[in-house]
Amino acid sequence: MKKVRLILILAAICCFSGCVDDSYRGTFDVPDEMEDILPIPIWMTIGETTDIFSDPLSRGSGLISGAEDFSDKCFYVYAFNQDFFTSMKTTYADDPMWCLVDGSVDDPESLAGRAAHWNSTYERVSWETGDELYWPIVNGRGQRYDFFAYYIDDLELTNEHFHRDDDKVMIDIEIDGSQDIMSSKAATPIEELLEKFPEQEDRENIQRYCYSYYTALKDVHPQFLFKHHLVKLDFRLEPGITLGKTKQVTVNKVEIRSRYKASFIVADSNDPSRVGLYFEDEYTRLPLAEADGSPFKGGYTVETLPVSGVIPEPETMGGSLLVAPGTQYSLYLSLSEVHDGRPLEPHELEVELYQGAKSDPTPFMAGNEYKVTLTVYGMMDVRVGTNVGIWESGGNTNIDTEQKPFE
Repeated sequence: MKKVRLILILAAICCFSGCVDDSYRGTFDVPDEMEDILPIPIWMTIGETTDIFSDPLSRGSGLISGAEDFSDKCFYVYAFNQDFFTSMKTTYADDPMWCLVDGSVDDPESLAGRAAHWNSTYERVSWETGDELYWPIVNGRGQRYDFFAYYIDDLELTNEHFHRDDDKVMIDIEIDGSQDIMSSKAATPIEELLEKFPEQEDRENIQRYCYSYYTALKDVHPQFLFKHHLVKLDFRLEPGITLGKTKQVTVNKVEIRSRYKASFIVADSNDPSRVGLYFEDEYTRLPLAEADGSPFKGGYTVETLPVSGVIPEPETMGGSLLVAPGTQYSLYLSLSEVHDGRPLEPHELEVELYQGAKSDPTPFMAGNEYKVTLTVYGMMDVRVGTNVGIWESGGNTNIDTEQKPFE
């Protein structure tokens, strides 16, 4: 037993003295004449957009569908050393070798990521402050880093919302139905690597050292594909058939009961698939806004059909609601009706929103968009149907985004 303990102690001493450190971090052979090369700036990219929404603004800054949408919106970046001993508590201000990028580059007290945006002129990510960061050189050439990015739309956060542990960074957030919450761990598409490095050995070597001074020399840079963490709901209104009579019904407000408080893991050194939102079981009503971000104006009116026939195309109401994933929701509609020429007392109708069989509903999944069609037969009778589509991520990088329970 003492012999085993002695071996462990000697191994630890070797680690701290540098015996094992270089091999773990993946130090590679760079020619000696490269030691005095000028520093290389840290460049990052965003995967090419594969899907464009038609200006799908919400009350927040707007839904994100690709790199160009980040031209006038901030997202935030962390980069941590891949070394086993790295703690995500360490900030850039504490030690830039361990934390290569975070908000303390600009504000030594900041616990957030560093603010960045998409620069369409240079087709790469630029820092909001404009100050470049550079890869470590000389003894730092062997350091490899993981890059994480997150987008919180127009949420205003302080240091108190951030929790930096040894192996993860977590943020306390509350959604209001308008913000598009996203995150990404940088990865380079295999198609790009195949094109640049047709030889398998070269390609595997590059993948092993992502991301570092060495990969920057080879023109391989961190690339983000952002993943949406909320459910996107769009609402449409269509008339039902009320044989022999016509009813004029107006929708004045739409709200969804949703979870709204969450822990947002934005970086994880042990298991990057755990990056995402973890909601508490606290609920509130989230209101639908107009497409331009203004409060819902209401006044969406539909007339029921007195005879069977062709049903007109549904009318889109407002913008999008971004809510927590769930199996079903309570939908609250504030309605008014004119019946036989006379107005009736306004009424709030609660409708259950679910997919599939009510006894075994299909979950509403994060990253999907759903067209919710309200078929109106009267102020007291509205039936709901949903069609699901894929809410495309902002890029073309294939990243494993399978969620695992946060423990």
